[in-house]
Amino acid sequence: MRQLADYSESGCRDSFQVLANGIVVYVACLLLVYDCSMQLRQLNFLAQYNCSLYYLVAISAICCSCGDTWASEIGTAIGSETPRLITTFRAVPAGTNGAVSMSGLIGSALGGLFIGTVAFISLGTDFWDYQTGADLILFGTLAGVLGSAVDSVLGAVFQYSGMDQRDMKVTNEPTACSVHISGYPILSNNSVNLLASILTSAVIMPKIALALRLFEA
Repeated sequence: MRQLADYSESGCRDSFQVLANGIVVYVACLLLVYDCSMQLRQLNFLAQYNCSLYYLVAISAICCSCGDTWASEIGTAIGSETPRLITTFRAVPAGTNGAVSMSGLIGSALGGLFIGTVAFISLGTDFWDYQTGADLILFGTLAGVLGSAVDSVLGAVFQYSGMDQRDMKVTNEPTACSVHISGYPILSNNSVNLLASILTSAVIMPKIALALRLFEA
């Protein structure tokens, strides 16, 4: 969850960023085609465990990316509070990798909520019942928040953030003119996005769904 004001890197998306944020979705969809022939008859772990899992992995990966993007955009648009580093809660400049704010948290929840709602509607009328809708919307909201949080933790630890003294903007590249704020120059932004997507969709959210007994009715 980052606020992007005063951030020196371009906001344009390239093919590598698209791949980093979408590869988990592609793989999950391929597994759904191969193992289930795209026949998701029930979104239910008890009736169709594998097919439901593949579908939810894809949805949670989208929620992770959307939640992180909405956190940044909404945090930038309406956030007035000072962002804080998610690992230490120390106040940091806007644009620092791993910086979070309350407005960004709300943005990530709204992003996940939006994807969860769209996913429920797009399933079709055969799936339109109260329990499936409630479970999927809750699942999406949690995936948006947790996915954004995982991305922030990884960014705070494994991405360098420094203040460029020439233009007083946050930069991801350590230089002779930058003053260290947080993190180490280990992962790129694309690598963080990919790792956050994998951890959120393939590890964290399936366990949470099973712990909360979602999609078992």
